[in-house]
Amino acid sequence: MAIFNLSIQTTELDAQQAHNRIDSQVKTLLKKLKKFDVKEGSLDSSQTSIQAEYDYSIKPKQLLGYRISRQVSFNLIDLKQLDSLATTVSKLDHTNLNNIQFSVQDAQYFEDLALINAIQLAKQKAELIANEFGVDIGKLSSVSHQVSQNSPPIFARAMAMEDSMLKSNSSYEQKDLEMRAFIEVSFELK
Repeated sequence: MAIFNLSIQTTELDAQQAHNRIDSQVKTLLKKLKKFDVKEGSLDSSQTSIQAEYDYSIKPKQLLGYRISRQVSFNLIDLKQLDSLATTVSKLDHTNLNNIQFSVQDAQYFEDLALINAIQLAKQKAELIANEFGVDIGKLSSVSHQVSQNSPPIFARAMAMEDSMLKSNSSYEQKDLEMRAFIEVSFELK
């Protein structure tokens, strides 16, 4: 899955005119997105900022216009559409493609898998330590854990990248996704 983050911005002397121009551009973008496999519920176009811009070199300061910026983000599911969507976005007026991040659709599955592996490793280490001390492991007395991904916001292709995407001529490629689970376990000894 690819997470797109865009900004649509313009500066006009009239704030309402700038707002209308941004609204029109967002509507154009939303219409174009219907041709792509965008994850339902992932689209957010609600973040807007408005700021007056002045020329302070003139006394008294002179209004240059109002800068309006709208942040838009969404998740593209079908990575075969990545190049086409990036091209479509780049052709839109007043639109900047700020970044594309890669992630897996079901991060919880991979977090759980990392945690299961950490638990198994903790059990093996506890048994090894107990054996070396000539004792047996008793019941579990405490446990804490933490799961993390590699350096957010940089996600990566991992299993989200389909084989067809990897074999295509796309220039979008990220390092593998790394999911880590840390577990601290205490056992009673017999």
